[in-house]
Amino acid sequence: MVFFIMTFVAWRRYLWAAQEFPDDEADTCEFSLTESVGPQHLVNVPHQEGARWLTDIFSRSAEKFPDHTALQIPHTGESLTFAELDGRAETVAAALSSFVTGPDQVVAVAMSQDNWQIVAAHLGILKAGGTLMFLDTSLPEALITHMLNDAQPVVILTRGQGSFRDLPVLDLLELPDQLPARVPPTWLDDPTERLATLFYTSGTTGMPKGVECHHAGYVNLALSYADYLGLVAGMDATSLTSSLGYDGSISEMYSAWVSGCAVVMLTKDEVRSGPDLVPVLRESEVTVLFCPPVLLTTLTSSPELDYLTRYVVTSYQRARLFRQHWWNPGHEAGGRSSTLMVQQRPARTRAARACIRENLSLLVRHWPMSHT
Repeated sequence: MVFFIMTFVAWRRYLWAAQEFPDDEADTCEFSLTESVGPQHLVNVPHQEGARWLTDIFSRSAEKFPDHTALQIPHTGESLTFAELDGRAETVAAALSSFVTGPDQVVAVAMSQDNWQIVAAHLGILKAGGTLMFLDTSLPEALITHMLNDAQPVVILTRGQGSFRDLPVLDLLELPDQLPARVPPTWLDDPTERLATLFYTSGTTGMPKGVECHHAGYVNLALSYADYLGLVAGMDATSLTSSLGYDGSISEMYSAWVSGCAVVMLTKDEVRSGPDLVPVLRESEVTVLFCPPVLLTTLTSSPELDYLTRYVVTSYQRARLFRQHWWNPGHEAGGRSSTLMVQQRPARTRAARACIRENLSLLVRHWPMSHT
């Protein structure tokens, strides 16, 4: 009985939302991302004109800005230029040529996210025409087994691990320095049909479910970030705080690479370090901080004193916490300022606009902070 009551209530709320916020209503929300550019599309990244595949986004910037930093890892002190990372990704792609032989074949990655190899694997799989899948090996065995049985990967990429559940394995630490030149995949025909990634849900409501994501959507996302953020090649940098097994990582990496900027990979310990992360962000010169909930309210209690970043990207639900903990309307305007960028899932955008305007109208544009 309770189930039917809850279903009826949900149905009534759906009808209310549909009537209150019709699909054909013009989007006049001042916080909109994709509608904010107008005729200035690609003015910041002319070298990305005509990009069709997610791998094109990185490759075009690597060709135009080969000596600019593409990846920083504060944890190890490593830094790779676009040319260096592109070369290592090409090596991975060449090694995969005998495994990936057709469209939408899945390549799984099972390694910790604290090294450049995992990023080279990401790019190499795309270059080889494969579909990305990242495995969190800390998950329960039953969930890993379920995901592997569902995805049917043709090979597992590891780092220093010669075997993995009796599946074909390619250890990236054992790859030779020189491999035969690879033949570009011939099956990359339609970016709206070919898969770029396969992400799995957390499984909190049952077994994890695979979400297939195509190249075209990600390309549009990267180009939208280029239009909106206006990052400067060789100057700006974004943070990589999400797991590569989470679709938010695509935003965090390609919002930088599309413009020839660096990605700063943060480890789980760094993301959870609270105030200790502030000097890491400062030394790495991060200008776009993708801020997960665990970090948002612990990073600093005095943003007017601690310089953070030019953009803070978070979800709408957590933006209210941002205002509660970090926003003091009494601060005088001026000095350095950060812009809060709110990410909202499209299906819920219309219903949230009124609340966004009400709660964030003072916050989104200018969040005053003093000079350092």
